[in-house]
Amino acid sequence: MIGTVLEERYRVLSKLGAGGMGEVYLVEHLSLRRQEALKVLHPSLAETPQFVLRFRREARATNRLQHPNIVCVYDFGQLTDGRFYLTTEYVDGQQLDKLLGKGPLAPSRVLRVVAQLAEAIDHAHAQGVIHRDLKPENLILVERRGHADILKVLDFGVAKIIAPEYKESLQLTNKDEVSGTPQYMSPEQLRGDGIDPRMDIYAAGCIAYELLVGDVPFTGATMEIVYKHLRDQPTPPSQRRPEAQIPEELDAVVLRCLEKDPARRFQTGKDLLAAIERVPGYSSHRPGSGRRTAVVLRPNLAETAAAHAAGVATTIVDGKGASTPPPSATDEDALRSYWAALRVVAEGLLDHGHSDIQLIIGLTSFRSLLDELARCDAELVQVETRSFDLEQAARERESSFRFALGELRFARIEALGQPMPTLDAQIAEYEQRIAQTAQDLEIDLTLTTEQAINLTARRATLEERVGEIASAIAKLVDEGLPKYMEPLRTETAQLLTAERAVSRRRR
Repeated sequence: MIGTVLEERYRVLSKLGAGGMGEVYLVEHLSLRRQEALKVLHPSLAETPQFVLRFRREARATNRLQHPNIVCVYDFGQLTDGRFYLTTEYVDGQQLDKLLGKGPLAPSRVLRVVAQLAEAIDHAHAQGVIHRDLKPENLILVERRGHADILKVLDFGVAKIIAPEYKESLQLTNKDEVSGTPQYMSPEQLRGDGIDPRMDIYAAGCIAYELLVGDVPFTGATMEIVYKHLRDQPTPPSQRRPEAQIPEELDAVVLRCLEKDPARRFQTGKDLLAAIERVPGYSSHRPGSGRRTAVVLRPNLAETAAAHAAGVATTIVDGKGASTPPPSATDEDALRSYWAALRVVAEGLLDHGHSDIQLIIGLTSFRSLLDELARCDAELVQVETRSFDLEQAARERESSFRFALGELRFARIEALGQPMPTLDAQIAEYEQRIAQTAQDLEIDLTLTTEQAINLTARRATLEERVGEIASAIAKLVDEGLPKYMEPLRTETAQLLTAERAVSRRRR
């Protein structure tokens, strides 16, 4: 098939893989000039009318899943040789099962990944779609607009489309068959008790466990794994890997996902996400929440210095009587912390009666530039968020049009070649809408990219000016510190003590 054109719009570039359900190819959509994945299902799946009906119904349901963390289903249909196909978003990243080959992940990274998985699960379940075969092999981490570890979930709903014909299903007895992968299957799924969305929550717990520990909760031969899922309690992740310092709150989240009784688990992905957000060490994964604004946007710089006990503030507490040199410009967070602490100490000198006119003028400019830098960072976040929203909205529109187009083409196939002018006109209209959506997105993204470039250049200039003024202020602070050392040391120590108390209460 390599090099051939399917359905007059997909050029087959290479084969990505094969399995019991069929084959997966990398294709190029000829008019959109974009690479996508085309899944061609096994010919035997098209032999029964029941499968054809279910395929169309479930493909339609899966297309409704429009979420940044779920690989989108764009199109479906039937090739001339009778095989059914699905066209999906192609993501080029790192599969979690391959990543696990290098060892377990840090707890903070696991939190970011599983939080996104929880959001994807919640969205899919709200649309009435259950995955039923979540596992690291179906999860890919990609980089998007400078953000690493953006999760993409593959094959949401495909398990339901192809089961029970799925040839990689687990055979428990001669008559009972369930689809899934034993290491990640819930007790009720293994018993064949029916379809329950909370089986995806259980699988998420198994995945989180493996990411933390480097191994699944239960191991052994297939039937041994099955019996352990049904009867045994998993060892807490922190006991399996004590050197990782896994928070007890994270232990509790994972173990609740792995409850045997579905009623004792988190009931929705939203519930799971809320629990993850309460675990110490969690930080947002969402594009648009850039970390670089964390320091400069805080209005109370005394709190900033206490929260970032580094640079000048730490020097004062140690009693050395001089400011430390600024961190490297490549360490952005540390540099911002240094500037914030320097500002606090300079303001403290003035508050204690130091009347250096150069320090007053320099500090005024310093404050103004830091505020301007904060506004610039905020604008960059807004531009980034707008770009993200534009891409997501365009993807939803395009996916809707393309799927409707698939339905129309399918109807034309069923017409057995009979002329249908109205149908052909509708097909032409949707093709035009799809092309227009892509053009509109390109124009919008060009504008936001230009904004981002201008803001980035402005930000670099501001940072350079802030650095120059900070150097001058640091010299003036060094000259003024000896006279006011004792009261400043006491005041800063009190700030740090208060911040530590607040931090303990938050935990």
